[in-house]
Amino acid sequence: MSQTEITDKIKCLLWARSAGRCEYEGCNVELYQDLLTAKQVNKAYIAHIYADSPGGARYDSIESPKLKKDITNLMLLCDTHHRLIDKEDVAEHPVERLHTMKEKHESRIRHLTSFTPDKKIVPIIYEAPIGVNMVRVSRKLMEQAIYNHGFYPSDASIDLSMLDCDKIDCEADFWHQHMQILERKIKANIDDALTRNSEYQFAIFGIAPIPLLVYLGNRLRDLTKVHVFQKQREPDTWDWQGYPDGFEFKYECGTDGDVTTKEIALVLAVSADVEDTRITSVLGENVDIWRITVPSPNYSAIQHPDQLREFRELLRWMFNEIKKKHGEKKVIHVFPSTPISISIELGRVRNSKSDLPMLVYDNQKEKGFIPTITIK
Repeated sequence: MSQTEITDKIKCLLWARSAGRCEYEGCNVELYQDLLTAKQVNKAYIAHIYADSPGGARYDSIESPKLKKDITNLMLLCDTHHRLIDKEDVAEHPVERLHTMKEKHESRIRHLTSFTPDKKIVPIIYEAPIGVNMVRVSRKLMEQAIYNHGFYPSDASIDLSMLDCDKIDCEADFWHQHMQILERKIKANIDDALTRNSEYQFAIFGIAPIPLLVYLGNRLRDLTKVHVFQKQREPDTWDWQGYPDGFEFKYECGTDGDVTTKEIALVLAVSADVEDTRITSVLGENVDIWRITVPSPNYSAIQHPDQLREFRELLRWMFNEIKKKHGEKKVIHVFPSTPISISIELGRVRNSKSDLPMLVYDNQKEKGFIPTITIK
């Protein structure tokens, strides 16, 4: 038990640095409110890293007298972890470990409280079944990604999810039903929010069939402050990673010669390869195939936001080249094998006033590519 009287000034500083939460690694429990009754109550203990008196945990004849009132030697803890480090498991809590816990906790608090109002961001969550599977967006991982991106999430997110549809994506009515519901939710939530505050910033987290992600992106194309995130599989996170070594987008610009009678196919092979035969089996041999791909197509190909910027620039150029070559009256048949973020950006890039309409296909195991949504 501490024998040192800590001044009110040091107590206040410690409470401020810890934000009134337990500094033990992984705990973070509020120490100023009872969880059950919500009553305001002080549940905190001020613990010494170096004990302040002989016989205490981690007592040091030199450091303890010198640091017994120093804030660098004090931690704000809950009852459970105060007992743990001082009585129940002293050996597993050496000075170095406790210093690390304290520094990490207080550093995180400094980081989180440094955000200015212009860093507030509204999360947009969109979940829809892929086949018979429903994969959810982890709210915890979502918030972590927003913080690590240099922003903080608003108290309320916008949820556009469609979890109770009675159709699956191989059924004819699935796409029309989802588009209608998604459109209603966008109008009711996002359009209404922008009416109240045009300065909102948005972060998009979507797990849904590719054509619906494209539609979502196209519907949000006029939002200037949008941050699109990509789910990573390894590690399991929405955090952006480092720019991958040797990465570059590659492209092919269709065929030479007369294309007046040819259909237009745009192949986006980022998550997986897409052979030409899979396109001609749908559109026939009389087709002009344009392609964007990467050196090694895979689901984890997109790991850094700069890759999205490069994709947008390339796709804008390609849309323009396709229109110059084919004229104003055709439709681009889009065959995407793309990660979440690229799918959304595909929709956002298309300019409704100047680019050709897109018919987006969905790749299904039993049927191959099937037409789904036309974006005009």
